[in-house]
Amino acid sequence: MAHLAGVPILASSDASFANPYLFHGFSLLDELDLYVEIGLTPREALHTATVAPPRFFGLVDQDGTIAPGRRADLVPLDANPLEGLAPLRHPQAVIAGGRVYDRDALDALEANLRAAGE
Repeated sequence: MAHLAGVPILASSDASFANPYLFHGFSLLDELDLYVEIGLTPREALHTATVAPPRFFGLVDQDGTIAPGRRADLVPLDANPLEGLAPLRHPQAVIAGGRVYDRDALDALEANLRAAGE
């Protein structure tokens, strides 16, 4: 109802280091899936995580636009997430903070995190 009334929805707004059971990244993908499950389109769900938060907080260089002078964090996918969010769970690469993490690097990071959590 809030979405239909035009209330901005900001994905992951409950993320906090005070909640040890909320895993940043994985929980965001679960949250986006829930938005689609309750009726938002994949585009609308993605908007809650990419465009809406920086616009709400006035972070003009981080509003999801790809252009010179913008923050250059990207997640290249092998399928269109506007047709379904599943590709978000297996990106081809992640470009963050000026570094490129290809699929092999992402798999290694995940393996290291899982091993550290055992």
